[in-house]
Amino acid sequence: MAKFLRLVGNEWKKQFSRVATWIMLVLLVASTIFFAFFSGLSGRIFSSFYSEDIFWQSELEYNEQYVNEVDKEGNPTDYALDCQVRVAFYRYLIDHGVSPEDWRYITGLVMDMAEASVRGTQEEAARLTAIVEQQNVRAYYEWRLEQQIAAEPAYEAIYRWAADYLISHNVTPGNSDWRSGVVSDVMNAKIEIAKQERLLKEESADYSGSRYEKARNTELLGLYRLEHGQKSNPADAFDGRSSGDGFWDVMVSSLTLITLVGLICIVIGGSIVANEFSAGTIKFLLIAPVKRWKILTSKYVATLFIGAAASVAVFLLTFLLSLAFTGGADAFLPALSVKGGVVVKSSPYLRLLGLYLLAGVKVVVMTTLAFAVSSLVHSSALAIGISMFAYLAGNLIVTILQLMNLDFARYLIFANMDFAAILQKTTGFVHHSLPVAIVIVVLHMIVFLLTAWDGFVRREV
Repeated sequence: MAKFLRLVGNEWKKQFSRVATWIMLVLLVASTIFFAFFSGLSGRIFSSFYSEDIFWQSELEYNEQYVNEVDKEGNPTDYALDCQVRVAFYRYLIDHGVSPEDWRYITGLVMDMAEASVRGTQEEAARLTAIVEQQNVRAYYEWRLEQQIAAEPAYEAIYRWAADYLISHNVTPGNSDWRSGVVSDVMNAKIEIAKQERLLKEESADYSGSRYEKARNTELLGLYRLEHGQKSNPADAFDGRSSGDGFWDVMVSSLTLITLVGLICIVIGGSIVANEFSAGTIKFLLIAPVKRWKILTSKYVATLFIGAAASVAVFLLTFLLSLAFTGGADAFLPALSVKGGVVVKSSPYLRLLGLYLLAGVKVVVMTTLAFAVSSLVHSSALAIGISMFAYLAGNLIVTILQLMNLDFARYLIFANMDFAAILQKTTGFVHHSLPVAIVIVVLHMIVFLLTAWDGFVRREV
């Protein structure tokens, strides 16, 4: 074992003595830094350049042109009334310095006030004007509760629960307080549960068990977060339900960087054997008292180790950059999920590790292909070219075959390397299963490794 590890170490030294290896690693680091920076700060960068208030003046001037339109009877047209509402809306925002981040703007309260001033009663307009000008959060919740009950009296108890919570906990409307969004999610989930329970009681065909279960899980998770004060749930980033620029959003998105790691491994795997022949060092290597298969295996293991080290580097660098760019407020929160009607906590880092390992399957398979071709034809260009084409164009090939309704495509190696998609049943193939995918991948790996062994061990140099 010690001799074998020395062989692996020697291969490491050879690879890191090459300028090309360092160039690829520098590009990987630069890509990771750019990716983390863009992912973590994109929302704030774009919001600094784009602000809705810069368009308010132009919108005001445009709508002012049509506020006096009348029909044949001399009455204001519907479009003129709409313009009057928008004029009142934009004028108030501009005259009173209401920012796009103000809860009165975000909740639509100013628009409701403008609507009431044009189409509503004087009493309603005066009430909303008082709420807006005094920024009376409690009065706003009470007014909204009345509107909700009037629209859907059957859910009065649910609306009252939401209003009571928001008022009693002094929750600011809008996006500034995370509890506002959670209460809204729980409220909508409770309504959906009530609807599904009614449909089930009526034995209606519209009843959906999956929608009921989803709403029930949303309710349980929301109530748990409210009770325990957990501002965010890292599991949302894994399921694509979060804002997109939080700590865990960046970490999960870093999985795309494994593609670059795969390209590095393919280049190294496709050249690590062929370079020995092109440089003329293969004869000196083979006269050493070491069996050929050990030399071949050490090169293969060294290539995979480089890929693993690069993946770890990507993870650690992304972690540090995500902490710096997003603040890392949710970096150490548990991931919440519902199992058996109970909220359970788990480590998001373990889940992310699992996704990294699953993403690494494609890297290993394509690296092995490059290694096999390189050992067989002793051409790094051919090995790298074939493997990169398969690595980058494989999914496209499968997609084209899917569009042609050719179900046999699910047995191709390209369709079976994304274990995560197969587990989530998002591959597009109805009968795709993980056990079959594993068998297909293993069979291809055996063929690739046997090809490499035959090309390097049995052939004469």
